[in-house]
Amino acid sequence: MPRSEPTSRTHEQGHFAKARVAARDHDDVMRSRAAIRVTKNARDNGDRVRLLAMLGLEA
Repeated sequence: MPRSEPTSRTHEQGHFAKARVAARDHDDVMRSRAAIRVTKNARDNGDRVRLLAMLGLEA
């Protein structure tokens, strides 16, 4: 009879997966906020594109 994983390990893996999703969501929010901030403060379109590129964001 195959042995199943202990509950604690399964729980730990689920917790880790949820943490990864939360971190990815947080990164998305922070990138969006940075893009908005740059757009509001850029002098012109060229400035905006350069600043977004410096941050690793797409124009």
